[in-house]
Amino acid sequence: MMVTTASGSQYEITDNKVRRLGSDPLRRDSEWIDLYWVSTITVGNPIVFIMEPLAEGAVSTTRITTNVIEITEPI
Repeated sequence: MMVTTASGSQYEITDNKVRRLGSDPLRRDSEWIDLYWVSTITVGNPIVFIMEPLAEGAVSTTRITTNVIEITEPI
């Protein structure tokens, strides 16, 4: 699934993995990251991702998006 948020970021989500495609750089953008948990994805609400640690010594990383504006299936 491909999700677009109000900030213009796009998240590709598949098989318990996520990768972010966006203009404002975040740590490990464009890399597949293992998901531990993801909130329900609906238009008009943000997504909460709990994923593998992105920093040394962390147990997990939480990323919260801006509101979802579009949900599509990849071609």
